[in-house]
Amino acid sequence: HLIMAAEFKDHDTGAHLVRTGYFAARLAPMCGCDAEYAGQIFVASTMHDVGKIWIPACILKKRGALDREERQIMQRHAEYGAMLLSGLDIPVLEVAAQIAHCHHEHFDGTGYPRGLKGDQIPLSGRIVAVIDVFDALVMDRAYRRAMPVENALQMIRTGRGKKFDPDVVDAFLSVADEILVLC
Repeated sequence: HLIMAAEFKDHDTGAHLVRTGYFAARLAPMCGCDAEYAGQIFVASTMHDVGKIWIPACILKKRGALDREERQIMQRHAEYGAMLLSGLDIPVLEVAAQIAHCHHEHFDGTGYPRGLKGDQIPLSGRIVAVIDVFDALVMDRAYRRAMPVENALQMIRTGRGKKFDPDVVDAFLSVADEILVLC
């Protein structure tokens, strides 16, 4: 129901969530996750943006760039999602809370909401960070047209070691052809 609520509020998010799950299912084992944890990431990753249900639609669907205040409101979706999903003592939802909270953290510590760095960011969050950015780049958004796949792949390469865990980027690039079939 949570995923459907997020999709109802922002149709772009619904398709993005489904693709994120499939991409995560392919990437997690390449990053050393065992089958059980990879399965949890598959399900949990589809909830990474659930906190957007508390973001006003006028911000979610705004054409053009967000201003500073709107960007700060949008960034709260990571914390909202973590609050919504945590404390339920259900393993897959704990992973989902972790992903929701950490998928905008950057490997170099410049991300949000907590400015985590490197291995401080759970592996599940580092995996979804790469997938989230790639998928967002290759799909049309309210504020911009989809980017060509090769440009998006180059942005992922450029973010290696800065925004993204280098090992996760390498794993992603090694299976990119398989992932592109799903785009």
